[in-house]
Amino acid sequence: MSTRMPSFEIMAELARSDPRAFEQLRKKLTQDAIAQVRGDVRRRRLQGLQFQIDMQRRKSANPLAGCIRISQMMSASLLELHQALSGLPSGTCISPKARCNTTNAKIINFPNHQNDECTTESELE
Repeated sequence: MSTRMPSFEIMAELARSDPRAFEQLRKKLTQDAIAQVRGDVRRRRLQGLQFQIDMQRRKSANPLAGCIRISQMMSASLLELHQALSGLPSGTCISPKARCNTTNAKIINFPNHQNDECTTESELE
């Protein structure tokens, strides 16, 4: 039987007042969510991913560092998905700098309009 997800406010208060209980509840909710996934292969992949996430959190010096590590994992995964959907070979560099160097573009200035609500930095000084 799965545990019902408490509201954000309740989870935040539990994290502040009793971090151990919060961690136990987080693990239980995660395990319940993975257990509900259909298909052994998908379930095992999610368990493996959760293991990687837990190891990144454990290796991190503090919660913010853990969050950054997990965010980097997610970004790398999204990049891999983008490459697969774009038909790019694995490992292809598609950094913003690389994209900018492949195309020449003429930069044009837009005229200033007196009635615009926007101001430039020089107008603010």
